[in-house]
Amino acid sequence: MWTYTNGTIAKNAFDCPETTTILALEQKDASGKVVSDYSAKFILDADSSLVVANGKAMAAGIMLADGAFIPAKSVEIIRTDVESVTAGSGDLAVTFPTRGIPMNQNVLADGAIASVGGVSDFSFGEAVDTRGAVVVVNGTDTVSSPSITPCDYLSRMNGPTGLILADIYTHDPHTGALFIDGAKDVTLQDPANASFRTSVVLNTESPEYNDAGNWVGILFAIQAIGSVLWAVVLPMFKSRKFSYSLSLLLGAAGFISAGYFTNQYMLFISFVLIGCAWAAMLAWPFTILTNSLRSGNIGAYLGLFNCSICIPQIVGALLGGWILSAIGSADELAPQYMMMVIAGCSLILGALAVAFIKEHSSEAEKH
Repeated sequence: MWTYTNGTIAKNAFDCPETTTILALEQKDASGKVVSDYSAKFILDADSSLVVANGKAMAAGIMLADGAFIPAKSVEIIRTDVESVTAGSGDLAVTFPTRGIPMNQNVLADGAIASVGGVSDFSFGEAVDTRGAVVVVNGTDTVSSPSITPCDYLSRMNGPTGLILADIYTHDPHTGALFIDGAKDVTLQDPANASFRTSVVLNTESPEYNDAGNWVGILFAIQAIGSVLWAVVLPMFKSRKFSYSLSLLLGAAGFISAGYFTNQYMLFISFVLIGCAWAAMLAWPFTILTNSLRSGNIGAYLGLFNCSICIPQIVGALLGGWILSAIGSADELAPQYMMMVIAGCSLILGALAVAFIKEHSSEAEKH
């Protein structure tokens, strides 16, 4: 619940930016059919240089306008001809004069495309205008070129290339020592017909995602408060079955609305309603179950009923990603809000199913 809730709220209420993560390196034949699929947390070349790390393509260097290639781990552009800089966007945009102070832009940093808050202005294979600017490579060298193009390792490979797939990779910058675990050697036969298989995800490095995570913590506190208050109200109903069905329907409204609300404060209502369902699920199911059973084997039935709580949690964790991939596409963000809608629909079905329960206890309410 935490993952889908956080993702839904980050996208809908906090407008969290999206980013692309690498899932695998695919080798294709001449017709474009995938013949090999290499997936790993870390992919290295034969020289132990990182090609992919934690879903990000690493930088091999930059291409100058004249076609010359320069290996680089860091590239900085120093502009001295910029008269002003604009911060913000739309109605909130503010322009400040630079007063002759050089403006610096990091293109590559630590062997990857540089970013601020997980957002970057640059991409591999896209030229960057450097006219009138000084380009500093690896912190010391300067180059002069009207444009530079960041290059990843895949674009620099020629012919069959050995790769190392690894689960763990650490590098000591002082001694240069490498530690690689779970390594597997493979050969990329034709890099020219290889490409990265990617997926669009929320940018977890962005401040918006962090703000959403903090807000979800507050919402869960609101849910707990709603649960406590509703637990006080539940005994006032004459019918347990009616109060349980009503609670599940309120929870369904909470889940479904949480999937669509774009105002972070309106989500308070959603999570109070979810708290109502949670309070009822803690209070009534075992009581209703025991009253619907005749004497004998009650313990066994209670154990089986407990499985109905645990098994959906396991199934949800296993199938949640598959469901999202089935209803979404690789080039679009997975519609996590649909998991909230599915949760709400499940509660509606549960509320309807309560009507079919027959309590045999003498204390069972009559309708």
